[in-house]
Amino acid sequence: MKKLNGFTLAEIIVAMAISSLVVLSGLSIYYLTIKNSIDFSKSAKSRIHLLHFLSQMQDDVERSDRMVANGDKISFVFSETNTDYRFLDGLVIINSPQLSDTVYIPASGIRFSLDGQKTNVGLINEVTLTIYQYGTEKEYLIKKRYDAASYLRN
Repeated sequence: MKKLNGFTLAEIIVAMAISSLVVLSGLSIYYLTIKNSIDFSKSAKSRIHLLHFLSQMQDDVERSDRMVANGDKISFVFSETNTDYRFLDGLVIINSPQLSDTVYIPASGIRFSLDGQKTNVGLINEVTLTIYQYGTEKEYLIKKRYDAASYLRN
């Protein structure tokens, strides 16, 4: 009788165990890659919103005649209108004649200053925003340079 060549049951079980480990590790890597891609996309959008907000605020600072603080609110006074930024926990409400908007910014602190002295009410020339993002805090300083007439008007 001729002997047939084949695999034993133990060899088949070992081969199936090894192949299932390879498939499971491949699926784990795939799901981790998808999750990291989604997280990166969310963080990129958050950074874009923050940079857009900071550039819009810097533009308002540069164009305004003066900046006035009142508690948690900044008013940018222009020759014909005002734009108000109100800082609440985790968001900023922007009101202007052309636009009302809510921006979600992880601001953990805001300080207003006039010539380096902290103030909460009245004319200011510096805004310091402390933004908490991705486990670290960053401070953003936005300044305005006034002429002497601006100080006298207030």
